[in-house]
Amino acid sequence: MSLDLLFALNWPWPYGLYAAALGLLAALPFVMMRRLRLAKEPDQPRRTDTRHPKQRLKIRIPV
Repeated sequence: MSLDLLFALNWPWPYGLYAAALGLLAALPFVMMRRLRLAKEPDQPRRTDTRHPKQRLKIRIPV
């Protein structure tokens, strides 16, 4: 179900294009800031687990 049917909106078709263009323009500064921040960071591998190695969860499956 589309939102225009849900809210009973009957707008002409160009309004959808305008909304999509506005959404892209609103997202552009955030994408550019992220790209600049990533370009400034040094090329180092990132660790996804920041805990101490002994604190990591170890799961043992009894056989």
